[in-house]
Amino acid sequence: MLRDLLIPAPWRRPRGPARPARHRPAPVCLASAIVVVFACSRPAPDDPESPADEPADVGHDTQPADEDAAVLIIAIDGLRPADAARADTPNLDRLADEGAFTGEAEAVMPTITRTNFVSFATGGFADEHGVVGNQFKTDDWEERVTDGPTLEEAQASVPVPTIFEVAEEHGLRAGMFAMKGYELVGARGATVQLGGGEVFPDEIWDDRYNPQDGGSVEEAVSRRLRKNEVLVDVLAESLETQPLDLILINLGATDYIAHQQGPESEHYIHAIEKTDALLPRVLELARAANPDRAWHVLVGTDHGFSATDRDQLVVPHLEGIFEVEALDEAGIEHRIYQRGGRAAELYVRDDADAAAAAELLQDRPWVRAIYTDADVDGRAGDYDDLRVGYEGRRGAVYVITDPDYAFAFPNAGQHGSDEPKDRTIPMWLWGEAIDGTSADLDGATNADIGPTALTILGIEPDEALETSGRSLLTP
Repeated sequence: MLRDLLIPAPWRRPRGPARPARHRPAPVCLASAIVVVFACSRPAPDDPESPADEPADVGHDTQPADEDAAVLIIAIDGLRPADAARADTPNLDRLADEGAFTGEAEAVMPTITRTNFVSFATGGFADEHGVVGNQFKTDDWEERVTDGPTLEEAQASVPVPTIFEVAEEHGLRAGMFAMKGYELVGARGATVQLGGGEVFPDEIWDDRYNPQDGGSVEEAVSRRLRKNEVLVDVLAESLETQPLDLILINLGATDYIAHQQGPESEHYIHAIEKTDALLPRVLELARAANPDRAWHVLVGTDHGFSATDRDQLVVPHLEGIFEVEALDEAGIEHRIYQRGGRAAELYVRDDADAAAAAELLQDRPWVRAIYTDADVDGRAGDYDDLRVGYEGRRGAVYVITDPDYAFAFPNAGQHGSDEPKDRTIPMWLWGEAIDGTSADLDGATNADIGPTALTILGIEPDEALETSGRSLLTP
């Protein structure tokens, strides 16, 4: 149980030599707290910056970081609030019972891992940090990927500071431990950056998207859950030689299983329960490696999930190429990229074709809604409404797909849309100083994870970051 393993009674770190009283620079003091957070948004900036070739400058005037605080961010990939409530999760339940909770926080758009992990790290939306999806077309009609061609180049293309850079600049040590590997695009500045295929045995990595990996559904589920355990082992080994003050880890088994078996399946609920059981060990590892700090824990997720019909596959994935026959027939040169399976972004070679392309897409049975800056009847909104339009990576039409179809991949579960099942996520704040009045959770989104972490560390986020997220903790 969390009570027995997570925090030793009476909610204190092991006592060491007494320290002289001093002023803490952090706006709020949470001694030995467990904090689980997502955050609130501000209006989009009037002038989004163009893509950067070099990492953002974090040469702000620094202040001493809080010498007592440390932060552990645990993402339970693809966790829906209703399913967290339906599962047997004594550790998450304790956070809700003894702290502050909302089941109405929001992921940023598109509701996919790449974008939301960079939002965790930068405190920004896609129109600020530029990670709009897995692939995109440039204004020169060149195809790019957001996690390549090398990790260093991908990280350099993020035009705003990360919390890892800021923490390290303030004398703290930071690390990210990634389930899938591409989360590391947001890890620029971290001392430790581990994840993806380099840390997992081949037998649980190579067929990770196969719903019957190992010959059966049960074996596939077992192998996905084993990935969580292996990543925690990687964390343990790393902390033996490099204690950290700021950690972000993605426990991603829930995501794989929801994709393969569906978010309505009992396998998904089982995965949530097994992940909940890992939380005490993760914190104990962090505390054992760095016992002189009061550890604060942020637990949340990058997106929710929609159940989809894997037998109704449209625009199948063919070597990364997605095209729509109706647009080809109309002579519109285009490319369409999936954004998690429940959203897609259409790029057109000639901007003058945007309206015609949008109208043709509206007639497709697998299209639920479209967002476009073109003047088209029936559109749900424009790019600014979704905050996905980053200069130089912006498409012509943003498509929300119908869950009765599987887009691009034959999965039983998909995400990426702006609909509640994909976008609404849970958030907990828990600890000695959290009583439901010490945090502002209204309108919470993932853009505020980073600012909240910096606040706990005694760093003013408004001075350190260049994005629109805010800290959830009240002075």
